[in-house]
Amino acid sequence: DRTARARRRCWKSSHCFGTLPKIDLIVATHADRLIRWLEPHEVVIVDKVEGRVQFQWADAASLNLKEWLKEYTLDQVWLMGVAGGRP
Repeated sequence: DRTARARRRCWKSSHCFGTLPKIDLIVATHADRLIRWLEPHEVVIVDKVEGRVQFQWADAASLNLKEWLKEYTLDQVWLMGVAGGRP
């Protein structure tokens, strides 16, 4: 189709990357090396609490990570167990 051909042409030329649609990527990992390159607002922490799965953004106020992130990287905080999600 015409749209697919246009996207392929655009993909081959570096000048039109700004016109490509934004995509979201979901990755489940235990890799601290990956977490190091992310910002707290990009990370969802998953924990099991009393038999139920609980999801929480890493930048949630209840985690109070701002103070921790003044001295440590996000992966270090996660490895220390401060953020939950057991490494």
